[in-house]
Amino acid sequence: MNELKILLIGCGKMGGSLLEGIVKSDNFDGMVDIIEPSIQGFPKEDFKQRKVNFYSDIEEKRDTINYDLIIVATKPDTYEEIFNGLKNNLIINDKTLIVSILAGIKISKIEEIVGSAPIVRAMPNIAASVLEGMTALIGNKKITNKDILNVDLIFELIGEKIWLENEKQMDSFTAISGSGPAYFFFFTECLKSIAIEEGFTEDVSNKIS
Repeated sequence: MNELKILLIGCGKMGGSLLEGIVKSDNFDGMVDIIEPSIQGFPKEDFKQRKVNFYSDIEEKRDTINYDLIIVATKPDTYEEIFNGLKNNLIINDKTLIVSILAGIKISKIEEIVGSAPIVRAMPNIAASVLEGMTALIGNKKITNKDILNVDLIFELIGEKIWLENEKQMDSFTAISGSGPAYFFFFTECLKSIAIEEGFTEDVSNKIS
């Protein structure tokens, strides 16, 4: 994984967690280009020692690089614009692995736009934001053993991962694995609120809840 050239589109909670996991890895010495519209507020100084480049949109990035991996972690309602932009501005060939972290967008929808590229659909749960997540993965028939290895290495940086037997299981995974941590965090916040009401400071309340 240390030689990978990665394009990360979207650097919100999930995209940001992936970036954090990648740059914290001692084994990673590759390159990451990031496209994020609200990049002005992003703490770019945190990544000065890494080969991380920031762009506000696809049009801004006019130099063409043969990426090993393109990760799309944006809002799902933008997927057509994103993948059409990739198709029009970047080289996507039958060796460019696309990883989609787009809730509800099936692989077939992406294939309709980009063609026969290898595609992996990934769905991390909320605990990925603290690098303790569980990610469900499913790929199309174009992915290779090398693609699987690279995807495994990346998502293991934000927790654990499982490969599903079919894409229909993604909805069940989202309902089960996605809801559990959310309820846990809600319960923790309730305990914290009770502790504050009982007179503990916020710092102490965080620790004991």
